[in-house]
Amino acid sequence: MALVMALCIPLFVKSYIKKKIADVEKKYQVEIQYQDFAFTKYKNLNFDKLLVVSTTNFDTLLFVNSMNVVLGYNKTGFLKPYPVDFRLNELLVKTTALPSKEIGNEDDIALPTQSDVTAKLGKLLRTFHHYFPENFKVNKILIISLHDDQYAEYQIDDMCIAGELLSGKITLRENKQPSTWLLAGNISTDRTKIEGILTCQESDPQPFLFCKRLWDMDLSFREMAFSYCLSEGSGQFLEFNVQAEMKKISFFQPELVEQKISIDNLALHGTAKLMPNLLLMNPPSSIVLNGFSVPFSFSIETLSGSKNVNFRILKNDFAFQEFRKVLPEHLFRVIPNLDITGEVESGLQLECNFAMPDQLIFNFDLSSKNLRFSDSARYFFTKYNQDFHYKYKENGEIMKDIWVSPANDQFVSFDQIPFYMKYAILVAEDPSFFRHHGFLKSAMQESMALNLERGSFARGGSTLSMQLVKNLFLTKKKMLSRKVEEIFLVWLIEYNHLISKERMFEIYVNIIEWGPNVYGLGEASQFYFNKPPDRLTFGECVYLATLIRSPKHYTRSLTPDGYPTDQRREEMHLIARRMYERGLVTEVQYGTFNSYIRIELTANNE
Repeated sequence: MALVMALCIPLFVKSYIKKKIADVEKKYQVEIQYQDFAFTKYKNLNFDKLLVVSTTNFDTLLFVNSMNVVLGYNKTGFLKPYPVDFRLNELLVKTTALPSKEIGNEDDIALPTQSDVTAKLGKLLRTFHHYFPENFKVNKILIISLHDDQYAEYQIDDMCIAGELLSGKITLRENKQPSTWLLAGNISTDRTKIEGILTCQESDPQPFLFCKRLWDMDLSFREMAFSYCLSEGSGQFLEFNVQAEMKKISFFQPELVEQKISIDNLALHGTAKLMPNLLLMNPPSSIVLNGFSVPFSFSIETLSGSKNVNFRILKNDFAFQEFRKVLPEHLFRVIPNLDITGEVESGLQLECNFAMPDQLIFNFDLSSKNLRFSDSARYFFTKYNQDFHYKYKENGEIMKDIWVSPANDQFVSFDQIPFYMKYAILVAEDPSFFRHHGFLKSAMQESMALNLERGSFARGGSTLSMQLVKNLFLTKKKMLSRKVEEIFLVWLIEYNHLISKERMFEIYVNIIEWGPNVYGLGEASQFYFNKPPDRLTFGECVYLATLIRSPKHYTRSLTPDGYPTDQRREEMHLIARRMYERGLVTEVQYGTFNSYIRIELTANNE
């Protein structure tokens, strides 16, 4: 019997592997060649000179010099083998011409659903714990990538697991700029715990090219320490702890930050549960920035083809002075320079079903205890209660210096703003400006849903307060860091009554752009109607209000003979009707509204 098994099992294994090779060749349009293949002693599997060639362009996609696997068998019998020893001499992979699957009838293709994601991740983790070799040795792995004329090589040398020790070397050559990383760590014999440290040997690590290609992100770091521990796993779920810490990070992404920032230390501490269709991270999970800890919870659920994400920054008290000290340089423009003491409490909630972005939930809380401003910090805001120069900039260049003062003959004080103009602006931009405390969370929620649906920053959800803060203190670039700082500065101004609502509205009307190189209501009234603001009609006020969101494109609102287009007149009637419905104008006043107005441009200041 033993003799029969000795003869049959190797033949069976060889036949099985050859069938799998044939399936792969057909599926991916490749040809797999090898010099020698052997299966001996029920456990030794060897390949020599394994070659994978594309049948479409005859490019070599993969080459393995030699591979040796020694199999062990678990207690359920020889049908459940697992690798005990794995040795790879040399592996070459090219990603320049990856093959595609052979496409047949669409009805025959089983597309993976989003609900498979957590199941696949759980299977991967269990496979790692149960089937990863006791001894592991890779002599060399070289991956060559060429995308959009960007050449990159990723090489792994002497990757080794011997007993509980983990070591190796990783070399990245991206656009011929090399970075070498040394890996050292430990892995438990039952593979439930891995910890190690990855250290760059160069003093100035190069940004990772794949991050630039995938996310338009420049990212590099000097060192990363990591730890993964499976604390419990049974039935339908896995529970594990993850810790990662990076040091000396350089980061830039134009939709997140204005310029490159440097972070001394960034860490993640997480306790996670992986269940069918659900990944959950609960407290004490936290993100730690330069020693400043932010507790959070996170879950992602995939059911019925939809993906639900729930992210919360838990309410947390922190000293503003300490928070200011840990911020990376260039992350914010204003906050690092504010000499403010006291406690701040913050929290955030974001819930989103990606299949139904219109049902997105967004909420945040900001409150303070004993917040005290130094004289310089208070003056930084309150100086705008007096006359001041406003320098309008585009791309860092000063386009115009506006003297916000009654001494400027184009200045319009709050009391001088025409009745119709005041309420047309409010209805068009921020109807509850004089009632809210700087934010409209519902508007921010709606804008986030719209941005998510369109996949871009299509709408900002800004109140007049937020627009004014952006103009006075920040930049117009659409990025996350600017929006965060904008919210915080508005909160400081509004909750501490540093600038009155009337003054904020007055400044806003006198500095915003109404057309190319046309700033403030005084100039706009002269430019479009050749008259001072106090002589504007109801229809003219409403027309000007429609220009605020896209002032540089005012010509799109006009017909060749100088009247508002039909689309612009519909928008004007909508604003006028809302003014009437909100009780801002009487029925008699509403009856006088006329959108068919003549615009006679007096001068083009471009």
